[in-house]
Amino acid sequence: MLGPLLMLALLVPARAVEAGVVEATAYYDSAIAAFNGRDYAAADALATKAVGEAPFLWEAWQMIAYARVAMDDLPGARKALIAASNINPNNPHLQQSLENLGSATVIAPAVEVRVRRVLTRAIIDVVNHSPDITFHGVISFPTMVNFTPDVSVPTPFTVLPSCTATVNTIRQADLYKHAMYEIASRAAMGDPRALPTPGFAYLFPWRHGKIHRVVQGYFGATTHLNKRALDFDLPEGSSVCAARAGIVIEVKDDSSRGGPARTFLGDANGITILHDDGTWAIYGHLQRHGARVKVCDQVAGGQVIGLSGHTGWATGPHLHFAVYQPTDQVEAGEDGDFGESIATEFLQPGGRTVAPREGWSYCAVHPGKRL
Repeated sequence: MLGPLLMLALLVPARAVEAGVVEATAYYDSAIAAFNGRDYAAADALATKAVGEAPFLWEAWQMIAYARVAMDDLPGARKALIAASNINPNNPHLQQSLENLGSATVIAPAVEVRVRRVLTRAIIDVVNHSPDITFHGVISFPTMVNFTPDVSVPTPFTVLPSCTATVNTIRQADLYKHAMYEIASRAAMGDPRALPTPGFAYLFPWRHGKIHRVVQGYFGATTHLNKRALDFDLPEGSSVCAARAGIVIEVKDDSSRGGPARTFLGDANGITILHDDGTWAIYGHLQRHGARVKVCDQVAGGQVIGLSGHTGWATGPHLHFAVYQPTDQVEAGEDGDFGESIATEFLQPGGRTVAPREGWSYCAVHPGKRL
């Protein structure tokens, strides 16, 4: 690093070379050693002494900026970096650092990872653009050379609706060695810390007073082997009602394909409704163009939200219903679902509740209505 310093020194009187650059070089070398030893305050002080002796040494100004970034003094770092850029205006690295370039990667619907590059560090943010849904996930670094993270990796995160969460910061360990990193990230809906409302009474998801049978129950042998889900024998075109109030977060109703094979799994139409305790309900196999709600609609319990059908992996027309709670899981299961399916109880006459059983038939009871 002494080459550029000595070249610049030729532009000043010989006495200044002797009295200024030599001492500045010594201070600058000591600043580098202090910075690499993570004594950022000492690096700042030594580099400041260097520019006091030789104000034209842009490397010393850059060192001040690096040290102040490491100490989270961004305004001070910017002033130092501007000084370095004024001395060496054609240095692309200085210009790029001054502009604090960033990048963004979408990792889930409405969620993205943004990287704010500030000189020797990269700040990793997760931005949740959804006004209603909390997301959780994990950030990792498959490649990280000459960087050290502030927080252990992989790093879990939870980001609330319409919020930004700073997940981690990685810092270049040695300023004068090659450095690179690669970010990997995954996200899923929900807050793993949320707990379902104990004993909540769901409504059977069809019109008040109608009776339907459970054709497949929890852990059913056909398609429910690993989950608590219910299939009801609703004929095609029957009204499907919200089992609980919430906000619609997903609607698919463009498919007309269905059949008794796993190859039809991705063809199911459905509606997903998020509840106020962080759980969500899935209403599946709906009719093509059968949705009666759209994303972001607020729905009440018992409100008609769609029409039952025979789309997706199904042996015949029916309604698939399941409620999920968020978990630490960030990878979809083999059926494409996130979270953990949970048992639900349903309202019956007299305010009592019932846990549905396969093969039994039940009457939907909506509050405020008489049978």
